Amino acid sequence: MGAYIIAKKDLAKLDLAKLDRHFAACAAEHKTAKKAKKEQWDVLSPDGISISRTETYPSKAKAEEAFELWKERYERQGYYSCCDGRISLEYLKGACEFIRLK
Repeated sequence: MGAYIIAKKDLAKLDLAKLDRHFAACAAEHKTAKKAKKEQWDVLSPDGISISRTETYPSKAKAEEAFELWKERYERQGYYSCCDGRISLEYLKGACEFIRLK
């Protein structure tokens, strides 16, 4: 946050309560944005391998969207084949793991 220089004559005109609320809101927004940057999600297939070689996702909702796109690869054959056998697409989401990274 930047420093502010206020002339002594303008100091009496300031609504300090309003200014405090403004800075508190800015600090909360900064903290939320910083937390959002740190949080990342990944999706592991039933075999324990990430569904993407290069991407992580900023929220669980985005990870679920990526999962749905990944699942489309298997729609033609109707199942996902893993080392433990075939998994019907209707049960595939439950067999995958959505993990939050730090």
